[in-house]
Amino acid sequence: MQLYELTTKNREDLIAQAVRSINFGRLVIARADTGYAILGLPTSKRALDELKRIKNGRLGKMYSVFAKSKKDALELIPEKHKTLASSLFPGEVTLVYNRRKPGVRYIRKKTVNDIVSRVGESLTATSANPSDMPPARTKETMRNYFGKHRVMVLYEGEVPECLPSTVIDISGEKVKVIRQGNISLN
Repeated sequence: MQLYELTTKNREDLIAQAVRSINFGRLVIARADTGYAILGLPTSKRALDELKRIKNGRLGKMYSVFAKSKKDALELIPEKHKTLASSLFPGEVTLVYNRRKPGVRYIRKKTVNDIVSRVGESLTATSANPSDMPPARTKETMRNYFGKHRVMVLYEGEVPECLPSTVIDISGEKVKVIRQGNISLN
């Protein structure tokens, strides 16, 4: 694990390094809107194998892709739900538009958006933790969880405890909340 404290002085260099790492098939951990997220190319066997090792052999039920723009996120959404999606993006929400594919997210966090935009395609994203463990919120936890893994961590400070993204299934006729977070449909 390589852990870097992200500052205004080193931000551009570290984001460029993160993009190179991702394009090489490595994973990067960066601050998203609801905590730290593990980012990687969904088409990279190397990245997915390392993610599987981190997640203790399970890629889990809740992973998503971060879209590079609101426009790209909305292109994945069925026409009948575009208005809803447009009102929720960017935000702390994951929209499941097809049960056989990961949910899509477009968030407000500049670091993640800059990385995704510079890679030029949507990235696999999941919470920064091994399966069945709480999300990494501190440097100490990052070292405990990821110290033996080939990941780059862009550390932007401790994350306060918060709810995860709200996961909403829009794949069927009815819209339903799968996991409640900070965003409510009411």
